[in-house]
Amino acid sequence: MIVGNMSVGKMIVGNMIVGIEIRDTYDQALFSVKLDFALLYFALLPTLVLPI
Repeated sequence: MIVGNMSVGKMIVGNMIVGIEIRDTYDQALFSVKLDFALLYFALLPTLVLPI
């Protein structure tokens, strides 16, 4: 359990370091992620609506 938490901690720290490095493209990345979520939402919408 402790080892798992340590690896998760390392992953978070690594993501923070990477985030600092790509601060310039942060807005573009955020936009693409939002776009991906929107596409996923519209893709899943029919499956959520049909059973009702």
